[in-house]
Amino acid sequence: MAGRPEGLLSDSEKMESRARRRWGFMMVLLSGQYGLK
Repeated sequence: MAGRPEGLLSDSEKMESRARRRWGFMMVLLSGQYGLK
């Protein structure tokens, strides 16, 4: 996705990108924990 300024995003798009970012962060944490085992 192109780096559009947040002002051009609709509320649903903003929530979706925020949720995707949080999900990706959680996946990184999970994969990091599994990598330690």
